[in-house]
Parts: sequence; structure tokens; C-alpha cells
Amino acid sequence: MAPIATLVLLGSAGTLAQDAPPQPSPDVPAEARPAPSPPKGNPTPAANQAASARPAKADPGPTHLKLRSEKMLGDGRGRTPGPGPIYVHANRLTGDVNEDSTLDGDVEVRRDGVVLRAEHADYTFATDLMHATGNVHLVDRGASFDGPDLKFHLEAHTGEMPNASYSYAAKQGRGDSRLAEFFGDDSVTLHDATYTTCRPNDPSWVIRARTFDIDEGNQEAIGHDATLYFEGLPVFYSPYFDVPLGDSRRSGLLPPGFAASSSLGEEFIFPYYWNIAPNRDYTITPDIIPQHGISLGNEFRFLEPEERGDFVYNIMPQDRKSGSDRYLESATSEFQNFHGLHAYVNYTRVSDDTYLEDFNHNIILASPEELPQQEIITYTREYYNAMIKVDKAQTLVSLLASSDPGPYERVPELQFNTMRGDWYGFDLAGTIDATRFQHPAINPFYVPAATTPPLSNGWYVQDGSRLIVNPSVSYPLLAPGWFITPKVQWNYTSYELDPNYNDGQTSGQRSLPIGSLDTGLVFERPVKWLGEESHQTLEPRVYYAWIPYRTQNQLPNFDSADSDLNFAQLFTENDFTGGDRISKDNQVTTALTTRIINDETGGERLRLALGQKFYFTDEPVALPGDTPRVGRASDTLFLGTVSLGQRWNVDVGLDYSTETNAFELATFGFHWQPKPTSVFNLSYRYLNESITGTGLSVNEVKTSAEWPFGARWYGVGVVEYSIDDRALVQGIAGFEYKADCWVGRFLLGRYAETQPNNPNALSNNYQSVIFFQIELNGLTSVGVNPLDQLKQNITGYQRVNPAPLTGGPFENYQ
Repeated sequence: MAPIATLVLLGSAGTLAQDAPPQPSPDVPAEARPAPSPPKGNPTPAANQAASARPAKADPGPTHLKLRSEKMLGDGRGRTPGPGPIYVHANRLTGDVNEDSTLDGDVEVRRDGVVLRAEHADYTFATDLMHATGNVHLVDRGASFDGPDLKFHLEAHTGEMPNASYSYAAKQGRGDSRLAEFFGDDSVTLHDATYTTCRPNDPSWVIRARTFDIDEGNQEAIGHDATLYFEGLPVFYSPYFDVPLGDSRRSGLLPPGFAASSSLGEEFIFPYYWNIAPNRDYTITPDIIPQHGISLGNEFRFLEPEERGDFVYNIMPQDRKSGSDRYLESATSEFQNFHGLHAYVNYTRVSDDTYLEDFNHNIILASPEELPQQEIITYTREYYNAMIKVDKAQTLVSLLASSDPGPYERVPELQFNTMRGDWYGFDLAGTIDATRFQHPAINPFYVPAATTPPLSNGWYVQDGSRLIVNPSVSYPLLAPGWFITPKVQWNYTSYELDPNYNDGQTSGQRSLPIGSLDTGLVFERPVKWLGEESHQTLEPRVYYAWIPYRTQNQLPNFDSADSDLNFAQLFTENDFTGGDRISKDNQVTTALTTRIINDETGGERLRLALGQKFYFTDEPVALPGDTPRVGRASDTLFLGTVSLGQRWNVDVGLDYSTETNAFELATFGFHWQPKPTSVFNLSYRYLNESITGTGLSVNEVKTSAEWPFGARWYGVGVVEYSIDDRALVQGIAGFEYKADCWVGRFLLGRYAETQPNNPNALSNNYQSVIFFQIELNGLTSVGVNPLDQLKQNITGYQRVNPAPLTGGPFENYQ
């Protein structure tokens, strides 16, 4: 067996300490072995006598490394100032330990994170030069270099390797160079070099450059006289080419984009990114649209320890089609500290109602009808919180339904909430809300005088103030298998109103008590569900609510609306949302739920629920223009969910009217995902006109899928179809091609526009958009990214080329 030598070289080239003398090889005669060097210096006779007088120490045997606990994490833990020791390992070591040495067989040298391996190495003590030959492998800071020969100064980290091949773990990049030069400031220069993230030997794309200047600290490579080749053809040349080797941000031109749509025509996008600071950046995006003009996009982002924000301003001066300036301005900012203070700003405004539909690359059915303009400040402590909010909006009038007057603005709203749980068994809560409402006076809904009658639907607009005081107390009784929660509360509402709209009245009040009782049982039994150990529950629940009648027709309606009937609403006291209408209640809700829960994972495999409200009296309270309820029972609700692991699940929701003996709402969803990048969805949605409130029903079916149809080809598609209109609501079709190191995407989208003043009715006009993108893995992409469209429309969509995980400082540790 060949001898093994292990050395530790301390400090710089001044001292070479031998950790353990190399054992003599049985193949080498003793007389041919080098004699040990005499001790340096001239010891004094006294020292010699003292040394000879000392008792001989027993051989302690082999030494072992000891681990030392570190309380701090980080790259610098446990380091001593200055260069670290040099560790050398080889099958054979010859030469003077403190001068020139020769290492043969499985040579390994380590120092300050640098690892060098070779078949043979010569170390020159005076110049600190390690000359390695034979399958040389050098690893430094996540980068590795391979070649036949290397000259490397260990302490200075300088040297050169001819005919080198290299790789960077962070981006899985690799390449070859005629000569690699190493410099002590964490930089490397590659001459006549290539770079790619493809597999070796046959890269689909490659960058060839006269030189690559690599900055390992900033994880970037600057190519000079660089040409990008795609499938063997030169497609792009630049005298200066910035190649990312990691995930750090850098200033520079971003990949250009191209898109085409029926609303804008062709678009040519040329973004520039400015990395101002680690916590600030700015992107400017010139967008050339031949049919309209030039749009200039601006986005500034910042991130502080307690604050973050995003500001956007997009402007197109003198749109050629409209003849006017078109713009979007948006600002979001959030501040939060550990003392309970939180501030939030959300502001959006556009130049015209169709701006978002024209300039947004999203495939959407309709633009939002209101754009928020909110400022909110909250303060939270253990038992209370306070809020001040200014809530305004830009209403896109042409997109509103004809019966919708638009929202009121809150200028401002002050709110104080308090809650104390389990206070001697009681749960205490209270809310005080003071709001000033103001309407933006949207024509034709604005009523300028009291002599003008309200609209046919009962809506009219006015300004006013409202104060709500709502304390409550409950006493939950909880035990295994059952619960009872009685609750009482008091609601007081006061208004300050404009006398022009309220028959000369300047105020209004409403005061009433509210009581409820919530009770239920929980039964369990062990079951087998598809061979898995599970347990099934049976959960009957009864909820009773009582609210006396108060006349409210004389009160304005600033924010109340009919509640959507769902399982959560079955167990609430008030049948209206908002604070302006409170229903007269003497009603009981009965519901039954059964669930199957996996014992091992706790996952819910099955849920079936059935519930209904029963009224003991009629409902005289109604919204303006609505007819009061006279029935004795609400619609019957059914909810069903089945899940078999993570592969597929089914959801069903039904709302059946006992008065009309017809379904008011029906939803169905099926999701199947047998493996990654393979998913199929099917859904159905029906909403009766009584639910939509627009006189039109919604009766639509939607299917979407991502599916491989070859070793490299993936198809994506979405079809949303209106059965009543016999028309396509939305359609997306496209494909993705996944090569070794690049992905191509093509997407064609088409969606129907809605009729003016009726967002639930489809028009005969369609918008079309085309997306085309080529993404070179780890380098860049060209074209407009369609991934957001696919994620929004295909539930469970996954990228065919997942982004590589970012490696840490020890990702390539050897």
C-alpha cells in the first residue's frame, strides 16, 4: 500500500509544520530515505541539559480533531485574522518540509476555502508557488476549474491554468477557455472563452468572447467582443456582455420584449434596470407602439426595515388614436413596526376608463370598475386596536352596471375595537365606528335637490356622517363533543344628514338589541377510507338569532347590501352587510356536517355539509328598491369536497330555492394532477339573475390544462364558454418546448369584451393577444413573459423549467 502524508502549513510561506512524520514506505530501502533535517538554531548547553533531564513522555497515540461549538453563524465564524493554514494530503511526500516539496498521488491542497487536487504537485517554498499537473481540479467560492496544468500562489490566490474548463454552481453555468488567469481580488479572466448552461459537448446556445472578466464577489462575468450563438447561428453581438453568475441584481439593459394585441397592435419593449442600492431600484421601460405612439413606463421600489413601497407612473403623450395623453399612476407603501403601528397607502388612477384593457397584457374579462385610493393607519395592542382610514376611488363610469351608482367615499373613517377573551369565562368585545361619507357625484345618479325623486331602483346619493357603537358579550361553554355559546349585543347608530335629501331632517338614530345562541355536537368514529386509517365526524349544529324590528326606511344607505348566502352567513345575525340596514330576525339555522379525516396526516379527505335558515316572521327591512322577504325558509345550501391525496379533488356547491324549486347557484370543480407539469381542470358555474342582481344569469363552463404530449413538448389551453350566450368568454391556446437549456413559449389569447354599463353581458367584440418568449436558462429571456397568464387561468400550472435553487456559500463544498 502506498504511503500517505498529511501536512499542515501554518501561516504564510515562513513556516511549514509537519503534523505527523510520514511513515516509511516498505518499498524504499532505509538508506535511500532522506535523513531528517537537523534542528535550526544553536540551543544553549543549559537548554540541552534541561532537555536531556526531562522524563520521556509517553506516546499519546494518534490525535483526533475536536469540534468547538460556535454561537454565531456566518462565513467568518471561528476564523483567525490573516491567512489560514495550508492543509496538504498526498500518497507520497519528498523534499524538505520547510523548503521545496514534491507531492505525488492523490494530491490535495486546502487553504481558506480553496481546494486543489492533482496527480502531481511541486511546491516552491520561497515563492509560495504550487505547480500542479495531471487532472488538475481547483475549487474556489462555488466555482471549479479543470485542466492539465496549474501554477498557483497559495497565499496570494493568483496563478494561471491553460486550456481550462470551468463551472459555476449557482447558475449551473460552464465553459472553456484558452487560458484562465486568477487574481487575488476574487477575480478571474478567461481568454478566448465560452459560457453556457447547457450540457457539455453539444450546447444549444453558447456565448463566445475574447475575454470574460469574472468577479466572484459580485457573481458576474463581463464579456468583451461577445457573440451569442443559438443552435449554431450567431444571433447577437455586443462589445460588452454582462452574464449573471448568481442571483444578485445589477444595473443594465433588460431583455427586450415583443407583444401583439388587437387593441394596441405590435409592441416593442426595451426596459432598463437601475440597481440604485441593495434596497432600492428603478426600472424605466420605453414601449414603442406604432399605432399609438411611445409609452414610457417608470417603476421605483424601496425596502426598509420597517417600510416598503412601489411607485409606478406610465405615460403615453398624445395617443395617436385618442389624441390625448394617456397615463397610469400607482403607489403602494406600507409601514409597520413592533410597537403596533401600521400604515398603508394604496393609490391607483388612470387617464380613461379603457386604459387598463388597452395597455394591460393580462388576458382579462373586464377591467375593475373602481380603482382604490386608500390611506390606512392602525395601532394594535393586546386588547384593543384603533384605525383611521381615508377610502376613496376612481370609478370607471362606463364599466358600471346601469343600476349601480358607484361607491361612497369614506373621508375619513375612525374605528376603535376592543376584545377580551376568557374574562371570568366571558368574551367581551366592542366597536366604535365614526365615518364621514361623501359621494363623488357621478352623473346621472347624482340628485341635486330634494324635489328630484329618487331613481327607479330606489338609489339616490347624498353626503352624511354615521356613528356606530356596538358592544357585545358572550359566554362560551365548551366540552369534548359539544358546545353552547350564548351572545348578546347592542347596536346604536346615529346619523348627521343633509336636510335637502331627508325631508328637512338633519339627524337619524337607530338602537336595538341583538341576541344569538350557537350550539352543536361532535360525534366521532374510526373508519377505513380507501385503505387508510381515518375517523369520521358527524356534526349537527343549531343557531338561533333574534333582532327586534326597527323602521329604517328613513335612514340613508351608504354601504349596506344583501349578504351572499353561504355557510358562513348562515351563522350570522344580520342578513345585510355594512352598517345601514339591520334585519329583523327571529330565525333558526340548522346544519349537518360530516367529515373524514386521515389519522396519520390530519388531512381532510371528505366534507359534506347541508344547511338552511328557517324564519318565524316576515322580513320588513329591505334595501332601497328591493321587495321585503316574506318566505319562511331560506335557500338550502349543500357543500361537498372530496380529496384523494394531492392528485385530484372535487368541489360541489349548490344553492336550491324552496320557493321557486330551482337552483339559484351551482358550482362544480374537478382538479386532477397526477404528476408535475401535468394538470387538468374542469369547472362549471351557474348564477341566477336574482344573485347577479343585473337581470342576467351566468351559465359558464371552463376547462384548462397543462399536459405533455412528447418528450419535450407541453400543451397549455383554457376554454371558458357561456352557454346562455353561446359564445366564447375566454380562450387561451399555446405550447411550451423544453430543450436541454432553453424553453420556448407561444401563447394566443382571445377574450370577449363586455357591454357598456353591463359588466355581466358579453358584446360581439373580442380582444386578441399573442405572446412569444424564448428563455435561455440561467441567462435571459426574450419576449413578453406569459407565465402570469398561465398561473392565473390554469389551477396547478407549473413551470416546465423550474428556477434553480440558490446555493449557499457551501453549495460546492468539497
